[in-house]
Amino acid sequence: MVHGRARSEEGLGGLMKGFMLAQALVRRFEEEFGTTACDEISGVDWGDMQAAIEFFSTPAAEKACEVAGKTAEMVADLLSGEA
Repeated sequence: MVHGRARSEEGLGGLMKGFMLAQALVRRFEEEFGTTACDEISGVDWGDMQAAIEFFSTPAAEKACEVAGKTAEMVADLLSGEA
């Protein structure tokens, strides 16, 4: 585990760095995409199975891959201390 704690006996102190990084990720994500809500980013009602299936057969599905890739970059930057 890079940040956080492996056992509850380690107390809250072991969680603080992870909490701070998670908050930083949420802020960066919201700055980049305007929201953290998948349905707002994609325009899809994910509770509607047919709409979800149709989404993945459109070019808009590529945007989801781009969001995932940019998010992975954000996480890597945060963990490496570059952000």
